Amino acid sequence: MNGIFSFESNRGNSITHMKIQNHHTSIVSSPSFWDESYNENAIGWDLGTATPVFVELIQSQKLKPCRVCILGSGLGHDVIYFAQHGFDVVSVEFSEAAAKLQREAILEAGIHVELLNSDLFQLPQTHFESFGSVKITGSERAVMSCVI
Repeated sequence: MNGIFSFESNRGNSITHMKIQNHHTSIVSSPSFWDESYNENAIGWDLGTATPVFVELIQSQKLKPCRVCILGSGLGHDVIYFAQHGFDVVSVEFSEAAAKLQREAILEAGIHVELLNSDLFQLPQTHFESFGSVKITGSERAVMSCVI
């Protein structure tokens, strides 16, 4: 594949494909790339709800409330779900446009979340070693951090 970004999501019976071709890899490292994606609603990766594997882990009580950091948190579906189930949530979102929409959703949900509009590689030192790591792999792939 010539593109730098490829996405495939199974939503119900339809599959969404997203490819960005002929771009230098640094484009996805720019907040303006992500702002444009959110502003144009070109977010085919967004499920519109919390990630199913997270929902399953929380509902099955395999993951108990703890301090979690959700990286690349987008519109905040996972952030809100975790907070509504007693987790202490730190949300990190690179895109200012997504962070603004997420902030509105958090306020509407009436929950408390620490939302950082930041590059995850530039997190404040206060967050260093605040989280252990849990990798979750399955039909939905995601990475989250949790104090274990």
